[in-house]
Amino acid sequence: MGTLLIVDDESAIRQSLQGYFQDLGFQVLTAASAEEVLAMDGLDAVDAVIMDIRLPGQDGVVCMRALAARFPQIRFVVHTGSLDFALGEEEEFLGISEEQIFLKPVPDLEVLRAALERLGVRP
Repeated sequence: MGTLLIVDDESAIRQSLQGYFQDLGFQVLTAASAEEVLAMDGLDAVDAVIMDIRLPGQDGVVCMRALAARFPQIRFVVHTGSLDFALGEEEEFLGISEEQIFLKPVPDLEVLRAALERLGVRP
């Protein structure tokens, strides 16, 4: 079973994504901040992270960098409300392409599932 980590500081978004992906058969972990993520156990089982960029404390890019250093198998999808977020060298280094960046709100969560599938992450 594929394991996802959803990181978003908005509870309603976390719950919506969690329910959707659990219904598809994924194991889902959630966190509200980068600091919460980096203190979690069991991250070695995570296949992919759906990451918000604007988080309280450390931002999503810092969190992705830390996760990638510890768990190189993890793939990333960016799900952000930040209109000024742009793909840069840091994100490209983490293996993130334009096809993996989505602006909130995403009206059809199927696009996030399809992005994960392109990364080889399935339930």
